[in-house]
Amino acid sequence: MTFETEPPAFDFLKVAGLRRPKKQGPDKKYATFNRRMMAATIDSLILMVLTTPIIERLTPAATQKYALDGSDPLAAQRYLVQVLTNREFILSWITNMSAQALLIFLFSAVCWHFWSATPGKMLLRIKVADAVSEGPISDTQIALRLFGYVVSSLFFFLGFFWIGFDKRRQGWHDKIANTVVVVVPWTSAL
Repeated sequence: MTFETEPPAFDFLKVAGLRRPKKQGPDKKYATFNRRMMAATIDSLILMVLTTPIIERLTPAATQKYALDGSDPLAAQRYLVQVLTNREFILSWITNMSAQALLIFLFSAVCWHFWSATPGKMLLRIKVADAVSEGPISDTQIALRLFGYVVSSLFFFLGFFWIGFDKRRQGWHDKIANTVVVVVPWTSAL
């Protein structure tokens, strides 16, 4: 590929999905896969900071009993055998994962109910809306969307990657709950 002029410069805003749309109407646009994943990353960081102390208090200290010795080449293998055969550790891990999932679901449900967006979505000017009216979503849609997150996670997260291929940028969880994620115009607030 040859360029008669200089090659185009890398545009971070365009790659991140933050550049203003050119072809669609000025008042609505469906959020891109990149923009939605950036919002999810911001939400994950916020949740990590807020919930780590809670999770550590809920999880028994069994996970801290096992230290990995870096000088022994077979230490990792012995560590894995110890961990997988220890009932206390397995119960601790299940408690930890369940608590994390519950807190993530609770956080998302509260944010969607009151603001139609999580903090990451608010920062990137996107919100969850009803697919028909493009208004706020109902509590039933919130519950279906949370259930849809589980479905979207199955099969190697294909339900989330579906956002990149769908005409309305809907993941499986959006299709289950009949929701879309739209970009909020610059002139209005969430």
